[in-house]
Amino acid sequence: MPENEPFLSTDDPFFSALFECFDGQSAGFRILNHNQNASDQNHGASGTSILIHGNAGTGKTTLACQMTLQSLSNINRMKLPDWPEKATAIYLTLDQRASEIANLMRRLLPEDTDEIVAESPFSIGDLIEDEDGIIGAREAANKNLVTVFPLPYDAGFSSIERYLTKLNVLTTSGTSSVRIVVIDSVNLSLQLKDLNAADVDASTQDGTRLDKTAIRTQAAEAFRKLISHPPANKIRQSERCFSTIVVYEAAASEHFPEEYFVEGIVALDCSADSHESRTIRIRKARHQPHDSGQHSFSLSDRGVEVSPSLSVWAQALRTQLLGNHQLGQQPEPPRLRMGIAPLDQILAAQSPYFTTEGSSTLLFGKPGAGKADFLARFLFQSWIEDPDSSIIFGTWKRDPLNLISDLNTLSKEHPAVIRHFKKSQGSVENAIGSRLHVLDMRDPYFSLPRVMSSIVRSVDHPSTGNPTSPYPVKRAGFFGLTNLNESPSARDEQWNFLRLLTRFLESRKVSNLLVDWPIGEQSQRNARPLAARLCANEILCEYDGTATQSKHDKTSKTAGIYQVTIMRANFHRLNADLRILPADIEIRHLAKKLDM
Repeated sequence: MPENEPFLSTDDPFFSALFECFDGQSAGFRILNHNQNASDQNHGASGTSILIHGNAGTGKTTLACQMTLQSLSNINRMKLPDWPEKATAIYLTLDQRASEIANLMRRLLPEDTDEIVAESPFSIGDLIEDEDGIIGAREAANKNLVTVFPLPYDAGFSSIERYLTKLNVLTTSGTSSVRIVVIDSVNLSLQLKDLNAADVDASTQDGTRLDKTAIRTQAAEAFRKLISHPPANKIRQSERCFSTIVVYEAAASEHFPEEYFVEGIVALDCSADSHESRTIRIRKARHQPHDSGQHSFSLSDRGVEVSPSLSVWAQALRTQLLGNHQLGQQPEPPRLRMGIAPLDQILAAQSPYFTTEGSSTLLFGKPGAGKADFLARFLFQSWIEDPDSSIIFGTWKRDPLNLISDLNTLSKEHPAVIRHFKKSQGSVENAIGSRLHVLDMRDPYFSLPRVMSSIVRSVDHPSTGNPTSPYPVKRAGFFGLTNLNESPSARDEQWNFLRLLTRFLESRKVSNLLVDWPIGEQSQRNARPLAARLCANEILCEYDGTATQSKHDKTSKTAGIYQVTIMRANFHRLNADLRILPADIEIRHLAKKLDM
């Protein structure tokens, strides 16, 4: 995004993705008035107006607080010309106490910040009528990052508008550093609920009777002034030098005249009869490309965390790949080691048919063919090559605790990895926990957009994907893909998810292993999984328990041999067969001796 263009946005990169997926530049709602000449000094810092609406409990206040804090942080970091050195905000609250809003904002602030969020002892009446109140409020607003003012329940639009007009005079003259004003909440739907009654009887001060349309027109005009939207005949006279965030309690599906006056609209919704079914929608972002579809979100200690739909990730990846496309000969990527010595030796000898780092590999076979152990060795190979890397494990079937147990056992075969883990984390268990991102998709309420968002967070934003893991993701494994085929009505979305998953990981040079197996009693070689179309490498693993083992393997507790077929390597058909001893694939857990 442009370095010196401010936005109203959150600290969640996936909220920004709803804008960035189209042009790679916009990170939120633009603050500067793009219809005006950038060289116009008097209006270079004109604001915008955003309306956040939804039913009670959908997260409107949290989003308003999060957007205010992050927008101020970005603005102050940019050091914009014609802006104060430290831009601040005021928060006018009607629904909640000022102390509650201030405490919420303090929780959303980074722990290492020295910024101050405080509630003001002055009321809106003091701000309008009392000169000392205005001076005291101005000093507080300039000192604190955010100052929260309580609004009395009888505060009308006209009272708030009068204060904002005075504030704009101070801002324009340079005596106020306020650049964002939040009003929580302007609930017109409740104030005008009687308009639908048949016995509405309203009159003006001079006794002139008004009909419903006239009352609605007056309310709409009051709202227009409240959000700084100038009348058509006073374009240059009424604009304000700060942005307004208005919280409005109305259903996400509801439409109202006030939505035409604001520059942007965010609609929040939450279904009471579904598990974690919160949705967010950017209904409007004037003169800005954006995704207007519904997207899942959750509320955490960091605020609102968005999980964009798969279409957004596809568009974002396409935009990024087109922007990063380079013509000409590219350097040859390093070779990928699977973590199984006999297999890696065969692949190394099959030049130019070799696997490369950052590619996708499909592993399939019947149950009991050693796929789980194969996956554990593949993931652990990342730590053999780089102990300070992290891995992703997504599962539709296997318990993640089983994988953690396998990784612990494999670490005993590699003393160098154990020494590094203990030196950095104190113990092997802590080191594995800080380097492993688990996506347990056995939860019946999981959604593919949320899974994709978690993967992107882990890879591109490790501090938010797993706050305890600052290590870059080098490998990923996904177990049980055949379970995706159990829902015919969702196959299109599932197939798009797999396509997007492999393309994203490949674009980030993350080597990934997809574990699948054919459906039914068909022959293994005639029933290749659909995921084979998406992967550069394809490996079939079979186990023959009746085969006679070589005399070289004296340690295996089971008879039999693993038959591994490299069907494709780096998109080239190979069909190389090799027999692998159980000791090279199986992970053997030693029972702990009890202390007597």
